[in-house]
Formats: sequence, structure tokens, C-alpha cells
Amino acid sequence: MNTDFTKFMAKRDDEELIRIVTFDKNDYQPSALTAARKELKKRNIDPKRLKKLTKRLKEIIEAEKEEEKPRSIWEQLGRILLQLILLPFILLVCLPLWLLQKLKLIPVFGDDNTDDDEMED
Repeated sequence: MNTDFTKFMAKRDDEELIRIVTFDKNDYQPSALTAARKELKKRNIDPKRLKKLTKRLKEIIEAEKEEEKPRSIWEQLGRILLQLILLPFILLVCLPLWLLQKLKLIPVFGDDNTDDDEMED
């Protein structure tokens, strides 16, 4: 398939083009890389700006790689505990009890507004 990538690359911003020709070059066809390089050359980007964008992209890619790293067994266990036990408990037990107390359908424990005088009689 012989595709002209010129129009596609013209729509990309500077940062995307730099990422395509540097960090993600293995993900693109040679003709797409050529179109991206031509577009960057056509834009005549200031070398200082180019260096700044490349540095920023490198930081972004490192952060993405950090997120992809496998988690330790304790982190995974903590997430499972949170998702399977704590969140359902809060949603199925605590939240309904709180709502029932707010609607005054069940008494609030430790509430001093009860009529103790009536109970003594």
C-alpha cells in the first residue's frame, strides 16, 4: 500500500512530529517518516525550541514507561483489597446507613436528642 502521508503529517503539531521521527520511529512506515521529516524541515523550527520539545517528550515517554512497569505483589494486593473489599463495603454498607440516618429512618448512635425523661416514667 503506497500512501501519501504529507497531508496527515501537515495536520500534526511540532511535538507530535518530533516524537514520530525520534522516539516512535519504529512504529511508522518509511514513507510516513519521510513525510514527517519533510514537514519538520518545512516548518523551520528554532533549534532551541526543538531541543526543549525533545527534552519534554523524553520526560513524557519516561513517565509512560514508569506507568507500564509491573507493580510489586504488595501494590497489586493493595489494589485488589481496595477494589474487592473496601469499595463495596463503603458503597453497600456505609453509604446506605449514612443515608438512612440522614433521612431519620434509623437512630444515630450517641445522639443526645433522645427523650430520656419519657423513658424514666
